[in-house]
Amino acid sequence: MAMEAWRERFRPLKARLSRFIVGGTAILFLGLMSGASGARAQAASTAVPKQEFDVASVRLNKDGVTPQSPVFTNMDLDPGDLFVPTHGVFALRNKSLRTLIAFAYKMSGDQQNFLKQNVPDFVLSERFDIQARSLNKDATKDDYRAMMRSLLEERFRLKVHNETREAKVYDLLLASPGKLGRTLRLHPVDDKTCDGSDSKQQSSKLMPDGYPAICGAISELPWGGKPTETRYSMGLGGRNVPVSLLAAALTAPYTGDTGLDHAVIDTTGIAGNVDFTLRLGYDEIESTNTPDTAPLFAQELRDQLGMKLKADKGTINVYVVDHVEHLIEN
Repeated sequence: MAMEAWRERFRPLKARLSRFIVGGTAILFLGLMSGASGARAQAASTAVPKQEFDVASVRLNKDGVTPQSPVFTNMDLDPGDLFVPTHGVFALRNKSLRTLIAFAYKMSGDQQNFLKQNVPDFVLSERFDIQARSLNKDATKDDYRAMMRSLLEERFRLKVHNETREAKVYDLLLASPGKLGRTLRLHPVDDKTCDGSDSKQQSSKLMPDGYPAICGAISELPWGGKPTETRYSMGLGGRNVPVSLLAAALTAPYTGDTGLDHAVIDTTGIAGNVDFTLRLGYDEIESTNTPDTAPLFAQELRDQLGMKLKADKGTINVYVVDHVEHLIEN
């Protein structure tokens, strides 16, 4: 297959991974998600009081994506917590209702996959533009999520409940008990560069030791090799992140549009945060239903991180849409 064809097949996945740019680094699954895993996390909204935008305009986007009207958000809509203050302003263009629901309820990748399979088609197909403002200039990302929940209830009559279900999952294990891979280490307790005092973590992609400069997030890393006719390349890494976040990142190439539809659960027993890098070729990130059909992925997971995946059954946390309507116009 020609190189350009491989690039075209890889580009949509890379676009999904490149969700947010901080200091030139693409961030995905941002921030330290509370709980053991997004798949097992409790509902983010249970303890949050009702909040509303002071002014909000929601319009059906009929233009599609054009050079004059590209997809846009003024904050990242993923389930992580890294956030650049917007001083009370929330704005987006050409986003689906599914995306808005996922943002509002802080859904992990596997929760979003469940949502996609259990909503009316218009939730996936219809796209919207939103301009909203809050008088709270210090609103956090969770504040905006709470305001979005109120907006969805008002404009789409959305009703959602949270429940746990038994489902197929993948357990993330150490391939050899007690032994970490060559690109996985416990985060050094004496590392002072993650306390915000070192500007390098915002201005460079990699530290001298090869781990990501930014702390508390999963980053897309630069690739040192060259792609070939049968192999394109990507890299993921994290510094000072819980293993549960690493596990969530492993679902990114497989969850949703690309195949692996089970949550990955951290069962490594590793205490404390870790630093890691994982570099994969295109062969490893082909669309697949199980890691077994992408053998290079399983090999690289073991060789680099000293980890493996085991099929299992477990309890996952999902959001069920009880009722939703088409947009009620402004």
